[in-house]
Amino acid sequence: MWNIPNMLTLFRIFLVPLLVVVLLTEVPDKEYWGLGIFLLAALTDALDGIIARRTDRITTTGAMLDPIADKLLMSAAFISLVELQQAPAWMVTLIVGREFAVTALRLIALSPSRQTGSERRRPQLKSSPCRFSSSASTPISGTSSPRSPCGSQLH
Repeated sequence: MWNIPNMLTLFRIFLVPLLVVVLLTEVPDKEYWGLGIFLLAALTDALDGIIARRTDRITTTGAMLDPIADKLLMSAAFISLVELQQAPAWMVTLIVGREFAVTALRLIALSPSRQTGSERRRPQLKSSPCRFSSSASTPISGTSSPRSPCGSQLH
C-alpha cells in the first residue's frame, strides 16, 4: 500500500479540503491560489499513474483510491463554484451525481465478490491457444462431424 503512487493519491485527497478553504474564505487572490492547488492536484493525478505503470506498482488500493480522489477533487471544485455563484446548482448536481454513479458501478464491477469461486481460481489466458480459420468448421474428409475452431470434433 505505501508506495509513491499511493502517497501521491493520498496527497491529492488531502489537497481537497485545502482547496475548499482557500476558495470559500477571504484569502487574498483566492482564485489564483485555488487554481494553483487544483493544478498541483491534477499534476499528482498524472504523476501517480505514470509512476505506477513504469515501476509496476499498480495496487488494488491505488486502483480504488485514485478514482475516489479524482471525484472528491472535482466535486469539491464544482460545489465551491456553486457556493461562489459561478455555476448553477442543477448542473453541478447532474455532473457530480453522474461521476459518483459511474465510479460506484466501476468499483462494483471490479469487486472480487462479483466473481464466482471458479472464476477467481481459473487462470486467464493472455491469447487464444488455437487459430481460427475458415477450414476449422468444415467437415474432415470422410466425416460428417463439424470441427471446433480449435480442431477437436464436435459431437
